[in-house]
Amino acid sequence: MKYGTSHASGEAGTITIFNPKTGRVEDVVPIVKTDAGWQEQLTPLQFAIARKRDTE
Repeated sequence: MKYGTSHASGEAGTITIFNPKTGRVEDVVPIVKTDAGWQEQLTPLQFAIARKRDTE
């Protein structure tokens, strides 16, 4: 099984992740938002790092 790739478990539209809270591997539906949607939710610094890869 390839973790972090789409359709890893054979279930269309999901990705497989490790959940450190539960200690288990889980299939989840990816979150899809526009940049405007992310800007509403994130601080300017979080947006720059997460969406624009502005880490330096």
